[in-house]
Amino acid sequence: MKKKKAAALILITIFFIFSPYCSTNVNSQSTDSCNININFNDVVPFDTTTLNCKSVWQPQGVWSFLLSDPDSNSCIAIGFSKNGLMVGSSAMVGWMQDGSGNIKQYYLGGENVNAAKPDQGDLMVVSNSSVAFRQSGRIYLAFQLSTYQPSTNLIYAVGPMVSYKYTLKVHH
Repeated sequence: MKKKKAAALILITIFFIFSPYCSTNVNSQSTDSCNININFNDVVPFDTTTLNCKSVWQPQGVWSFLLSDPDSNSCIAIGFSKNGLMVGSSAMVGWMQDGSGNIKQYYLGGENVNAAKPDQGDLMVVSNSSVAFRQSGRIYLAFQLSTYQPSTNLIYAVGPMVSYKYTLKVHH
C-alpha cells in the first residue's frame, strides 16, 4: 500500500513549508524565506518544487526541513527539544569542509563539548535524505524526518566548524 508523503520545509526564519497535499494556503511573511524562489532539486535529494510556505505545524508522516544561514564558514544546527532546553535534545548539524557538505545527528547530553554525541539522538532521519551545501552565499542543511509530528520546541545554533572526531565547539 502506498502512503502519501507530505513534505514540510523549514528555513532559518522558522517558517514552515508544506506540500499542497496538506494545504493550499500560502503565508508569505518574510522576504528571507517565504518570498524567495526555492529550487534546490539539483542538490537536495527530495522534490522541493511543490512546496509552499506556511507558519504552522500539521501532523503528517514525513517532514522535510531546509535550514539556511549566511555562509560564514561555520556550522549550523537545528535541535528538537522535548522540554525547550538544549540538554537532552537531538539536533541535526551541517557544515562545509574542503568543498564538501557534512551533516550529522547529535544527541545533546550536556552543556560541555564532550556531551554532544555524533551519530546519536532520537530523530528518525529518512535514509539518503540529508545534505549540507552552499549556494548563493548561504549554507543550507536539508533532511527529512519520519514522525507524526516533530517537537515544536526548536533550537537553532551557529558555531565554529566541527572539529576532530566530529566534536562540536562552543556556539551561539
